[in-house]
Amino acid sequence: MLSHFLKQIRSYPDKIAILTLEKELNYRTLKQQAATVADSLRSLGIKHEEPIAILLSPGIEQITSQLAILMAGGS
Repeated sequence: MLSHFLKQIRSYPDKIAILTLEKELNYRTLKQQAATVADSLRSLGIKHEEPIAILLSPGIEQITSQLAILMAGGS
């Protein structure tokens, strides 16, 4: 999943990655937001493939969190 996402960013950074009734995010912005969360997770000391729970309703924040966990090396 992560490699596919990174390929999409390189190929189509300005295309819409997530579209909801309230908001849309392009791949570039989604990556920036996920990278910020990933940096925070790394600073907390998560280990490679460590399971990280997500307690969010389905939506942009949940998707961003899932990507951030993968980017930080968690699972």
